[in-house]
Amino acid sequence: MVSSQPHFTARAAIQAAGLKHRDVAAALGIDASKLSKSLSGVRKFNPEELRRLAEITGVDAECLQSPPTYPGSDEQAHPNPRTSGEEHARRKRHIVDAAWPLFTARGYHAVTVADIAAAAGMSTSAVHYYFPAKNDVFIETLGVCVQRAALRRAFVHDIADPAERLLRFAEVQLDGSPESMREWTTWAQFWASALAFSDAQQATAAAYAQWQQGLRDIVEDGIAAGRFYQGNPEDMVNAVTAMLDGFGVRMLSGVLTAQQARDAVTAYLRTWLLPQEQPAAAY
Repeated sequence: MVSSQPHFTARAAIQAAGLKHRDVAAALGIDASKLSKSLSGVRKFNPEELRRLAEITGVDAECLQSPPTYPGSDEQAHPNPRTSGEEHARRKRHIVDAAWPLFTARGYHAVTVADIAAAAGMSTSAVHYYFPAKNDVFIETLGVCVQRAALRRAFVHDIADPAERLLRFAEVQLDGSPESMREWTTWAQFWASALAFSDAQQATAAAYAQWQQGLRDIVEDGIAAGRFYQGNPEDMVNAVTAMLDGFGVRMLSGVLTAQQARDAVTAYLRTWLLPQEQPAAAY
């Protein structure tokens, strides 16, 4: 049975999650006046409203239905206090993490919000609370893609020689692993979407800027250390980017194997390297 006075905890949960009342009302499918009455105890939340409220605030439904009391007070305590910004961000990321493999496996148009909700273990109304449209979820997946890719190549930063660092940087992009193929699929979807949607174009530009900065750091280190031919670093960054993108697409489409793509890119990258001086032979 639903508690006769869950409104204190509901009010505290909404406040702790940093949610606006008008947005909560929309997610619950009621108007703002009904929510106000429910939060003041004049109107009771029905079980479905409590279930949805639990989803969007991150508080267990049972806690909403049976709130505890502060000692010596008539005010109800929040059963599971959370940091609003952290919890809100965590639940958004959970949705994006669930949606990303769906988009890469099926494509944007074949995935529905209901599919995303099912994968995230949430209702469609809860997904819509955090992301008004499917496209909003899709845009966020590129950020996750870039973060995961950065983690996969994090070991590259520990390589002292810039030339070796550049070669390893390229190899991890074209290793043919499921993670690599998912990343290339994501990039391909955003390249196609950027032609029609400004938000996809902006997201692609931002992701490129982040990815190229990692490459730029290697290039500038290599030029300074005398491992790469002298010249404008941006020329090399743009050329290497275009080469990797081209072979990444060919690998994704099955025209080349991952090994063939890596070999071709490695051969190209070596044209940027200055030959190392050999130590003099001992007589």
